[in-house]
Amino acid sequence: MSSIIKVGKVQSSTGNDAVTIANDGTITANGAIDSLKTDTISEKTSANGVSIDGLKVKDYSLMYGSNIGLTIDSSGYALTPKTVWFHAYNGAAQNPDNTTIEVVKFSTANQDSSNSYNASTDSNTFTAPVGGTYYFSYMFMNNSSEHCRHSFYINNSAVNTKFSKNEVYNLSTNFWVGTLANGDSVNARINTAANNEGNIHNDYRVFTGFLIG
Repeated sequence: MSSIIKVGKVQSSTGNDAVTIANDGTITANGAIDSLKTDTISEKTSANGVSIDGLKVKDYSLMYGSNIGLTIDSSGYALTPKTVWFHAYNGAAQNPDNTTIEVVKFSTANQDSSNSYNASTDSNTFTAPVGGTYYFSYMFMNNSSEHCRHSFYINNSAVNTKFSKNEVYNLSTNFWVGTLANGDSVNARINTAANNEGNIHNDYRVFTGFLIG
């Protein structure tokens, strides 16, 4: 023998409607629920997923609207499809005069869909598409007869200045980890303020960066 209890509303002890059950089975709480315990929450309509305060869970992915932020595959790997990264390389020889602070040119780039690194001759600059903590590094080959003073420039201000001696096939390298705001700019520059400093070899160079989180 089976029993059926038909309920459209559940009221509190004060007589106020606490929970409403619609004809289609939708349950609506008419106030805040501080605690909800259940073993399983499943989507009502296939392919819609389950939304909690704007965050959607669907097919092993966390989504905001239609954008997937995190997916866990069958092996347990956490994948973040929306990432920020670039890998720029190569460039013509640079021989600025002795009073110039010049942007190092990395003329070819592979990067994510945000296209945040501008490889044009007048720029060679990364612009952060979102605020967060980033990692950057660069490397280039000095002219064999010259020293090289070089730095990252964040929003046109020098950061982490380094100096390389005039040794044959010497590589100037640098890295920086820090926080950027949306729209902040980053590039690498050489400083030729002193004599016999700054000329760099063509190609043999790389500039990379990515969002840590």
